[in-house]
Amino acid sequence: IKGLTADTKSKLADVLLPRYSDVKTGEWYSHDLTVVNLLGLVEGTSTSTIAPTKNVSGQELMTILVRSMSKNTKLTSQEEATANWYAPYAKEAARLKLDAGITFDLKKDLTRAEVAQMLYQYVKLNLNQTSQNSKTMALSPAESKNILAQIKDRADIPADCQEAVAYLYQIGVFKGYEDGSFLPNKNVSRIEVITLVARLLER
Repeated sequence: IKGLTADTKSKLADVLLPRYSDVKTGEWYSHDLTVVNLLGLVEGTSTSTIAPTKNVSGQELMTILVRSMSKNTKLTSQEEATANWYAPYAKEAARLKLDAGITFDLKKDLTRAEVAQMLYQYVKLNLNQTSQNSKTMALSPAESKNILAQIKDRADIPADCQEAVAYLYQIGVFKGYEDGSFLPNKNVSRIEVITLVARLLER
Protein backbone atom coordinates (compact mmCIF):
# COMPACT_ATOMS: atom_id res chain seq x y z
CA ILE A 1 0.00 0.00 0.00
CA LYS A 2 2.79 2.41 0.91
CA GLY A 3 4.22 2.23 -2.60
CA LEU A 4 1.00 3.15 -4.38
CA THR A 5 0.56 6.75 -5.46
CA ALA A 6 -2.79 8.51 -5.33
CA ASP A 7 -2.87 8.48 -9.15
CA THR A 8 -2.32 4.72 -9.24
CA LYS A 9 -5.07 4.18 -6.66
CA SER A 10 -7.44 6.33 -8.72
CA LYS A 11 -6.73 4.31 -11.86
CA LEU A 12 -7.26 1.05 -10.00
CA ALA A 13 -10.53 2.38 -8.54
CA ASP A 14 -11.74 3.32 -12.02
CA VAL A 15 -11.30 -0.31 -13.06
CA LEU A 16 -12.55 -2.06 -9.93
CA LEU A 17 -15.40 -0.05 -8.44
CA PRO A 18 -17.75 0.14 -11.46
CA ARG A 19 -18.46 -3.57 -11.02
CA TYR A 20 -20.25 -2.74 -7.73
CA SER A 21 -23.56 -0.91 -7.90
CA ASP A 22 -23.55 0.56 -4.38
CA VAL A 23 -20.19 2.38 -4.34
CA LYS A 24 -18.67 5.06 -6.57
CA THR A 25 -15.27 6.19 -7.78
CA GLY A 26 -14.03 9.56 -6.59
CA GLU A 27 -15.57 9.22 -3.12
CA TRP A 28 -13.67 9.64 0.18
CA TYR A 29 -13.46 5.87 0.55
CA SER A 30 -12.69 4.82 -3.03
CA HIS A 31 -8.91 4.50 -2.73
CA ASP A 32 -9.05 2.57 0.55
CA LEU A 33 -11.80 0.27 -0.68
CA THR A 34 -9.96 -0.46 -3.90
CA VAL A 35 -6.67 -1.38 -2.23
CA VAL A 36 -8.21 -3.48 0.56
CA ASN A 37 -10.39 -5.32 -1.95
CA LEU A 38 -7.52 -6.00 -4.35
CA LEU A 39 -5.44 -7.35 -1.45
CA GLY A 40 -8.20 -9.90 -0.90
CA LEU A 41 -8.94 -8.71 2.63
CA VAL A 42 -12.56 -7.71 1.92
CA GLU A 43 -14.88 -9.26 -0.62
CA GLY A 44 -18.18 -8.01 -1.96
CA THR A 45 -21.40 -9.13 -0.32
CA SER A 46 -22.35 -10.31 -3.80
CA THR A 47 -20.81 -10.11 -7.25
CA SER A 48 -22.22 -6.62 -7.64
CA THR A 49 -22.49 -5.14 -4.13
CA ILE A 50 -20.21 -4.07 -1.28
CA ALA A 51 -22.93 -3.05 1.23
CA PRO A 52 -20.85 -0.08 2.47
CA THR A 53 -23.30 1.04 5.15
CA LYS A 54 -23.87 -2.40 6.68
CA ASN A 55 -22.67 -2.80 10.28
CA VAL A 56 -19.61 -4.99 10.82
CA SER A 57 -19.51 -7.88 13.28
CA GLY A 58 -16.48 -8.95 15.26
CA GLN A 59 -16.23 -12.09 13.17
CA GLU A 60 -16.09 -10.05 9.97
CA LEU A 61 -13.31 -7.78 11.24
CA MET A 62 -11.41 -10.75 12.67
CA THR A 63 -11.61 -12.38 9.24
CA ILE A 64 -10.04 -9.30 7.64
CA LEU A 65 -7.23 -9.29 10.21
CA VAL A 66 -6.58 -13.02 9.82
CA ARG A 67 -6.45 -12.65 6.03
CA SER A 68 -3.91 -9.88 6.49
CA MET A 69 -1.65 -12.09 8.62
CA SER A 70 -2.20 -15.60 7.28
CA LYS A 71 -3.32 -17.59 4.25
CA ASN A 72 -4.04 -20.71 6.30
CA THR A 73 -7.83 -20.37 6.24
CA LYS A 74 -9.18 -22.93 3.82
CA LEU A 75 -12.55 -24.45 4.69
CA THR A 76 -12.66 -28.17 5.33
CA SER A 77 -15.38 -30.21 3.62
CA GLN A 78 -17.17 -30.59 6.97
CA GLU A 79 -17.11 -26.85 7.57
CA GLU A 80 -18.44 -26.22 4.08
CA ALA A 81 -21.23 -28.72 4.66
CA THR A 82 -22.32 -26.97 7.86
CA ALA A 83 -21.84 -23.52 6.34
CA ASN A 84 -19.64 -22.65 9.32
CA TRP A 85 -17.72 -20.05 7.35
CA TYR A 86 -16.04 -18.47 10.38
CA ALA A 87 -14.59 -21.71 11.85
CA PRO A 88 -11.23 -21.64 10.03
CA TYR A 89 -10.79 -17.96 10.80
CA ALA A 90 -11.56 -18.50 14.50
CA LYS A 91 -9.00 -21.29 14.61
CA GLU A 92 -6.37 -19.18 12.90
CA ALA A 93 -7.16 -16.12 15.04
CA ALA A 94 -6.52 -18.23 18.14
CA ARG A 95 -3.26 -19.55 16.70
CA LEU A 96 -2.09 -16.04 15.84
CA LYS A 97 -3.35 -14.71 19.21
CA LEU A 98 -5.49 -12.11 17.44
CA ASP A 99 -8.30 -12.95 19.86
CA ALA A 100 -6.17 -12.43 22.98
CA GLY A 101 -7.83 -10.06 25.42
CA ILE A 102 -11.08 -9.90 23.46
CA THR A 103 -13.93 -10.32 25.95
CA PHE A 104 -16.92 -9.23 23.85
CA ASP A 105 -19.05 -11.44 21.60
CA LEU A 106 -17.58 -11.43 18.09
CA LYS A 107 -20.93 -12.42 16.62
CA LYS A 108 -22.46 -9.04 17.39
CA ASP A 109 -22.03 -5.75 15.54
CA LEU A 110 -18.93 -3.90 16.67
CA THR A 111 -18.69 -0.52 18.37
CA ARG A 112 -15.91 1.92 17.56
CA ALA A 113 -14.22 1.16 20.89
CA GLU A 114 -14.27 -2.57 20.15
CA VAL A 115 -12.84 -2.01 16.68
CA ALA A 116 -10.02 -0.04 18.30
CA GLN A 117 -9.28 -2.91 20.67
CA MET A 118 -9.13 -5.45 17.84
CA LEU A 119 -6.93 -3.27 15.65
CA TYR A 120 -4.62 -2.58 18.58
CA GLN A 121 -4.14 -6.29 19.21
CA TYR A 122 -3.24 -6.66 15.53
CA VAL A 123 -0.73 -3.82 15.85
CA LYS A 124 0.89 -5.35 18.93
CA LEU A 125 1.35 -8.65 17.15
CA ASN A 126 2.99 -6.94 14.18
CA LEU A 127 4.88 -4.27 16.07
CA ASN A 128 8.64 -4.13 15.78
CA GLN A 129 9.54 -3.47 19.39
CA THR A 130 13.02 -2.24 18.42
CA SER A 131 11.70 0.46 16.12
CA GLN A 132 13.00 3.96 16.82
CA ASN A 133 9.92 5.54 15.27
CA SER A 134 7.99 7.01 18.19
CA LYS A 135 4.71 6.55 16.35
CA THR A 136 5.15 2.80 16.32
CA MET A 137 6.21 2.49 19.97
CA ALA A 138 3.78 1.66 22.76
CA LEU A 139 2.52 4.73 24.60
CA SER A 140 3.28 5.38 28.25
CA PRO A 141 0.31 5.81 30.64
CA ALA A 142 1.01 9.55 30.72
CA GLU A 143 1.02 9.79 26.92
CA SER A 144 -2.23 7.83 26.70
CA LYS A 145 -3.81 10.12 29.28
CA ASN A 146 -2.75 13.23 27.36
CA ILE A 147 -4.18 11.92 24.11
CA LEU A 148 -7.44 10.84 25.73
CA ALA A 149 -7.74 14.28 27.34
CA GLN A 150 -8.28 15.70 23.85
CA ILE A 151 -11.34 13.48 23.30
CA LYS A 152 -14.60 15.14 24.29
CA ASP A 153 -16.44 11.95 25.32
CA ARG A 154 -13.45 10.07 26.75
CA ALA A 155 -15.47 9.14 29.83
CA ASP A 156 -17.65 6.92 27.62
CA ILE A 157 -14.70 4.86 26.36
CA PRO A 158 -14.59 1.49 28.20
CA ALA A 159 -11.53 1.19 30.45
CA ASP A 160 -10.17 -1.84 28.61
CA CYS A 161 -10.32 0.02 25.28
CA GLN A 162 -8.72 3.31 26.31
CA GLU A 163 -5.13 2.32 25.63
CA ALA A 164 -6.13 1.08 22.18
CA VAL A 165 -8.04 4.26 21.35
CA ALA A 166 -5.16 6.46 22.49
CA TYR A 167 -2.62 4.54 20.43
CA LEU A 168 -4.72 4.54 17.27
CA TYR A 169 -5.34 8.29 17.66
CA GLN A 170 -1.59 8.78 18.02
CA ILE A 171 -0.76 7.03 14.74
CA GLY A 172 -3.67 8.62 12.87
CA VAL A 173 -5.86 5.57 12.28
CA PHE A 174 -8.76 6.98 14.29
CA LYS A 175 -9.32 10.70 13.92
CA GLY A 176 -12.55 11.35 15.79
CA TYR A 177 -15.32 13.71 14.79
CA GLU A 178 -15.28 17.44 14.13
CA ASP A 179 -16.76 18.26 17.55
CA GLY A 180 -13.91 16.41 19.28
CA SER A 181 -15.92 13.31 20.17
CA PHE A 182 -15.04 9.67 19.52
CA LEU A 183 -18.50 8.08 19.90
CA PRO A 184 -17.09 4.82 21.32
CA ASN A 185 -20.47 3.06 21.43
CA LYS A 186 -21.43 3.84 17.84
CA ASN A 187 -21.62 0.88 15.46
CA VAL A 188 -19.16 0.80 12.58
CA SER A 189 -20.03 0.32 8.91
CA ARG A 190 -18.15 -1.84 6.43
CA ILE A 191 -16.76 1.18 4.61
CA GLU A 192 -15.54 2.72 7.86
CA VAL A 193 -13.77 -0.50 8.85
CA ILE A 194 -12.23 -0.77 5.38
CA THR A 195 -10.88 2.76 5.72
CA LEU A 196 -9.48 2.09 9.19
CA VAL A 197 -7.76 -1.10 8.03
CA ALA A 198 -6.27 0.70 5.02
CA ARG A 199 -4.91 3.47 7.25
CA LEU A 200 -3.41 0.89 9.58
CA LEU A 201 -1.72 -1.03 6.77
CA GLU A 202 -0.21 2.18 5.43
CA ARG A 203 1.66 2.81 8.71
